Amino acid sequence: MQDLGLGEITAYGALAKFGAFHAQVEDVSAYGLALIIPIDERVPLLLAGDRLDELTVLGGATPIFHGSAMVRHIAERGANLVVGLELTDAGLDLAEIYRRGDRLSFAERLRAVERETRLEDISPDFKAWVAELRTYLETMRSFLDSEEQRLSSLDLITRQETLQQYLAEVAPVLVERMNRAAEELASFVSGLRPDEHGVHRAFLRKHLLPLIRLSPILRRSHDKPFGYAGDYEVMNMLYREHAEGDSLFSRALNLYAAQEPAARANINRIEYLGRTIRGVIEGHKVAVSAWRASVAARRERSSSC
Repeated sequence: MQDLGLGEITAYGALAKFGAFHAQVEDVSAYGLALIIPIDERVPLLLAGDRLDELTVLGGATPIFHGSAMVRHIAERGANLVVGLELTDAGLDLAEIYRRGDRLSFAERLRAVERETRLEDISPDFKAWVAELRTYLETMRSFLDSEEQRLSSLDLITRQETLQQYLAEVAPVLVERMNRAAEELASFVSGLRPDEHGVHRAFLRKHLLPLIRLSPILRRSHDKPFGYAGDYEVMNMLYREHAEGDSLFSRALNLYAAQEPAARANINRIEYLGRTIRGVIEGHKVAVSAWRASVAARRERSSSC
């Protein structure tokens, strides 16, 4: 990147539990970058999966990225921490960056951009899988939107009742398909080398994230406005009615999100904690009753003497 005449590349931003930071950028690509952050007392708070908000990357004094990023890996190197980030917004505008490289010819800049944007490193099977799932979701969304539009002339009560019937029909179908997709994705990921995850993740996010974000639960879990996925509002979403969303498709997708293993674990936790607390209370009541009976018996024996 220095060869492009952008000077030293630095980054600054904020993490909810880490605070503001300023760091040197060691490496950068279309999909992410590596930061060098001096180790201090805040470092143990930084974990993989954390979200960096308002991240700005500067090439010299020139902004080349502004958005957010996800921490993907962390490693210590001497007195520094190497933090690998995945850009969660549009990514770097490589064409604009290379256009600023007055030290390179147009042909060299063109080849550099082409190398960064080619898809040879992505498995053909993975590309086909993403395309198939995207087609399915887009088709379902279009169908459900049109069915919902057909009900617009009905009175409110009839429309709501009909939508409820439609949701009961479509939700199991969509949930089954998305559960199968999750299993297929896990199979793909398990076969990737560590250096392949970033490009495959970026490809999937580019083509599927706009559709996945139509679920309120998945959208907030991805955006992490407070720096982590399971904030109070995500918990509220899990503990209340799950058929939320501004369309029939988004409500069906939200029902899928609410039955995912991580979501079910949080939902079941309430019942588990409630049952545990009630058990402790009942045990305490039994112990108190036994103690009172014992005291009463001792008093009775004392009075008889």
